[in-house]
Amino acid sequence: MAPGILGFPIHTHSREDELSYVVYGTVQAQVGEQVITAGPRDVIWKPRGVPHAFWNPGPKRALILELIIPGGFERYFRELTALAQESNGPPDRSRMFDL
Repeated sequence: MAPGILGFPIHTHSREDELSYVVYGTVQAQVGEQVITAGPRDVIWKPRGVPHAFWNPGPKRALILELIIPGGFERYFRELTALAQESNGPPDRSRMFDL
């Protein structure tokens, strides 16, 4: 994630738990009412049913490994990649929500 990038605005998963492992850089996340700042080797747990969002506060790039449990959500990322390629840039947010 580039500096200042919002990974995804606040949303809630009804069937999936999400874990973010920070490989490098700094990532912030809102999980429920809590804002968490995580650096390399830190983990952010985003349980199903709890609203969450994540972003790179900058000033450097960040890399996270996302685990979404149980499987099946990977289809979203394939479709999101197709949207980004269609628009030749960031995908349209309303179309992301439709996915």
